[in-house]
Amino acid sequence: MRIGHSPTCIWFCTTNIDGIAAATVGSIINYLILGLGIQVDRFYLHSFEILLACTVVFPGIGNLGYTLLEYRIGHRSFFAALFENLRWVPFFVFFFGGLSIHLTTALLAHMCSYDMTWGSTGKEVERSTFWIEVPAIWRRFKLSFITCFLCIAMMIIFTTNVVPFEWQIPGYQWALIIPLSLVVGCHILLPHPRSSNWTLDYAIW
Repeated sequence: MRIGHSPTCIWFCTTNIDGIAAATVGSIINYLILGLGIQVDRFYLHSFEILLACTVVFPGIGNLGYTLLEYRIGHRSFFAALFENLRWVPFFVFFFGGLSIHLTTALLAHMCSYDMTWGSTGKEVERSTFWIEVPAIWRRFKLSFITCFLCIAMMIIFTTNVVPFEWQIPGYQWALIIPLSLVVGCHILLPHPRSSNWTLDYAIW
């Protein structure tokens, strides 16, 4: 049995997709629950704690382990391998950080039996201008941008006197703001393309 088609591998892929898809909704819920002071039990994990754990495990220990592996097998020197691995960290942060809304849309489309497909950016050279591309980008990623701008507006409004004092979430509560800001920023800076007919392609399985 090939590991790529084993039930364990499929289970891990599914849980990873579900976890990434839940990032936006989970960050918003965490921001509101903890910011508004809603009572939760001690089993509730804060988003910042999860973010810190993922940062230590994946960009930290994961890259260190792979660096030591490359050094031990003689593929690269230690510092060359470390530099090679660390330079990919920003890309992966923005790439995986900008997947949440699109994966949520895909999972909801699958639950509702709505056809959806992932697309890729065109590789052909085409004559274009800034004024042509900006409206096209807005049309393709309108859902992501609207969601992100609403989240930004929500975070700003909750810091002002527009809401009652007991409902305000001041800016110094960075443990609430950083997870949601990271998700929002990644979606704005690196939107992921998908095709217009919204068909979910399960060929990856």
